[in-house]
Amino acid sequence: MDIDQIVQEKIDKDEQFQASLAELGDDEREQLLSQKRKEVLSNEFATLKALADEKTKAEELANNYKARAEKAEGKIKEQSEGLSAKDALLLAKANVNLEDVDEVVEYAQFKKIPIAEALKSSILKGMLAEREEQRKTAQATATGRQQQQAGTESEASILAKASGGQVPDDEAGIARLTEARINQKLKKG
Repeated sequence: MDIDQIVQEKIDKDEQFQASLAELGDDEREQLLSQKRKEVLSNEFATLKALADEKTKAEELANNYKARAEKAEGKIKEQSEGLSAKDALLLAKANVNLEDVDEVVEYAQFKKIPIAEALKSSILKGMLAEREEQRKTAQATATGRQQQQAGTESEASILAKASGGQVPDDEAGIARLTEARINQKLKKG
């Protein structure tokens, strides 16, 4: 179907326009039909241009997304290729915690030195020792709390009961409620 047929179909379907032609003379009718053809043709081209623009934008977006994905994929490949078997063995021998491996690798990349040399760095050793100490403290604290709370109600349930009006009547219960409220306020900062 060509463009002239499409334009003619649109003109034929416009009942209001067709009715307005019935009252006109031949010259006026031809002039009005010519104007209507130009108008419909202009609208069709505008619609096609808008569709083409949308398609172009969609293609540009797709290309941008593809480029970003390829770039991200390249970075992942670089990072995974950056750690050789030898480096992994060195990290394991140095007892570097799994949580700290990325830090060691980033430090070595930042300083542009091999992993072996980075592991000898006093700055990195200090950081790793501090992180290990923090983990030990956190683990000991968590273990102490678990032992302390074994067989007793959780702070959350004590607070929930108290807010519902169930206040403990024994001294130990009141002490637990007080401690729970203090801990709650400390957590909120």
